[in-house]
Amino acid sequence: MPPFDDRANVILFVDFGAAPQKYAAGEFGEQLKFRHGRSPVKSARLKFATQTLSIAPTDDLYFQATSRGGRVMDHVLANKAVFKQTTGALGDAAIISGAVLASNRDTQDAGLVVLGAGILSKIFSAATRTEADTRTWHNLPQYLSFAILELPPGKHSLTVEFLDGNGEAVARHTKVLELDVVADRDNVFYVSDQSTAAPTSTVTDTKS
Repeated sequence: MPPFDDRANVILFVDFGAAPQKYAAGEFGEQLKFRHGRSPVKSARLKFATQTLSIAPTDDLYFQATSRGGRVMDHVLANKAVFKQTTGALGDAAIISGAVLASNRDTQDAGLVVLGAGILSKIFSAATRTEADTRTWHNLPQYLSFAILELPPGKHSLTVEFLDGNGEAVARHTKVLELDVVADRDNVFYVSDQSTAAPTSTVTDTKS
């Protein structure tokens, strides 16, 4: 976290990197898992006037997605997978048993009942959806961070460089921000390594 400065009047929220991706695993695709998003950007650097400020990640969406412990949906899906496996196996056994019984005139009626039950079991098994929900919000970042500044009122030009794992700027992601700082207000701006438009801004009430 950056050091607290009660004189700061500008906060710049920054996000970068690629969102974690969901994928399904397990025999029936019932296991929901995550992999890192593909992006070279690992940190950022802010340049303004003669100053340079490093911006390290303060939160990681991959960590948040994978460290919450057991999830109710995972257990539901696991139970469905067990149900699908069990009903499928029972259906196979019932169909075979029913066919054998039905081939004998003395047990034909019972065999047809068992055969029918086996077919119903297979239908239930086939209708059970066990797949994990792998829909992903692709424009989320991996990292969230922010910088706090004290700037005089008026227009300011700031450069945000997004850096790879070696601390080198990834040129295509560099942003030049033209900020208009309002007096006696907390000025809040937002920028992303994926953004193409000018940074959005919000002006909040006077500090108390």
